[in-house]
Amino acid sequence: MTQPVAKDNSKTLGIVGILLSWCIVGLVCSIMSIMAAKKNNSSPTLGYVGVGLTVLWVIVIVILQVAVLGAATATTP
Repeated sequence: MTQPVAKDNSKTLGIVGILLSWCIVGLVCSIMSIMAAKKNNSSPTLGYVGVGLTVLWVIVIVILQVAVLGAATATTP
């Protein structure tokens, strides 16, 4: 008797992680996608892309905030 095939949600979670990469839910979905892909022996690429986009988004936000705060303090007498 064969075992039933497990449902592979890694692609769905990876796509949700990419689409929501601007918030913490996207990061959680991306990490869950990587874990599901490793469990099911499939490619974790979408999860890694979601994590990378989230990290990139955080870096851009930090740089923009530093630039805005730097510009605001430079113009203050």
